[in-house]
Amino acid sequence: MIVPAEMLESKGVGLMMSLRNILTDAAGRTELLEEVRARMRPKADLLSERILFTASAFPEWKNNIIENANQAMRGMHVLPGTHNKPYFVGNPPKWHENPVGDEEYLWALNRHQYFELFIYAYHITGDEKFAKRALYELLDWIENCPMPEITRDNATARERFYAVTPWRTLEVAIRVSYGWYTLLKGLICTDLMTADILEKLIVSVYEHGRALYVETPLFWPKADHNHYLHEMFGLFTVSVMFPELKDAEEWQKFAISELSRCLHAQFTGDGGQVEGSPGYHDVCLRMVYECLALAKTEGVKLPGVFHNVLEKAARYSAFTIKPDGTRAALGDTDWTAYAVPQIIALHYGILGELGVYENIIGLLSKEQVGQSIFEYALLFGDTGKFEAAIQNAGTSAKSEFNFQTALN
Repeated sequence: MIVPAEMLESKGVGLMMSLRNILTDAAGRTELLEEVRARMRPKADLLSERILFTASAFPEWKNNIIENANQAMRGMHVLPGTHNKPYFVGNPPKWHENPVGDEEYLWALNRHQYFELFIYAYHITGDEKFAKRALYELLDWIENCPMPEITRDNATARERFYAVTPWRTLEVAIRVSYGWYTLLKGLICTDLMTADILEKLIVSVYEHGRALYVETPLFWPKADHNHYLHEMFGLFTVSVMFPELKDAEEWQKFAISELSRCLHAQFTGDGGQVEGSPGYHDVCLRMVYECLALAKTEGVKLPGVFHNVLEKAARYSAFTIKPDGTRAALGDTDWTAYAVPQIIALHYGILGELGVYENIIGLLSKEQVGQSIFEYALLFGDTGKFEAAIQNAGTSAKSEFNFQTALN
């Protein structure tokens, strides 16, 4: 389905607040659009450069992106409860419905991570149908999924923001951090991002920030759950996504403080994540890397606890990789090593060295090494130095590495 321009214009979204109530300066819509474009142009250019580099280096990935984006345009998605097969979610998606009886279905659909497919496909092909579809579904979601009323009562907050709803706070954080931020970077410097659409996006992002700032601390007062780590990363993302918001500075200070508290509460002195699952350890470690990457990109200084935890947590991660390159199936962890290639790419991209992972490169399969190079390309661009580092590490990796010894 090709989304005509008039469909975008017809989405009349009822705004609950005006720009002048949520911005630091009372800029007009057109002026605001130009300011945001100027501020974000380097990020937009960098995203496009990385997408095109990855598409050139990995033609199979490029073909999959285009195929999956076309599938998503038809309302077909693979979601929890669909038995790993494409399922029609509606066109546009029915955001509040759960036809398969799996609550993860509704949550996953409302995370909007597939918006990245549309943006990637748009930059690869230059076909505006993908960009228009992303904007159409964004506006449809904003219109049909109004934020529940903010509350500071814990029981009421759980009914509104921790239930099977598009506004569960974990989905709020994931939605704004990935799909929506990628959409903004991918389209802000195009004529498709109008002042009207940007206004609707900013207002909704502000609502996302309010939900994360007010509601999530009620759920996790001890900062000891991986959801809170994601949610505070989401608030951090909101603060840098639109620093023009009047509460952005306060939200950023709060997010960094709470993220620091998460690291103290969720990682042991030896670097292991408290849930005792290498799988969830990798999930939380990836969040530490992503915090550092976002802070580096935005010029934000983070407390020393981030690097201190990273050093120990990376060692734990490396030592729970089995000699066949797969992840140790301890606790709530499957047998795959899906996160290992991405974590290695993140480590090198942020720190410029393989560090503790140098001695486990030789344990990885050819497919895993290729996946790590792909992840690096999409995250950081040119893979030349990373490939050289992997090649050197692979030829010198310690053959005597022993999983049982590493655990002792």
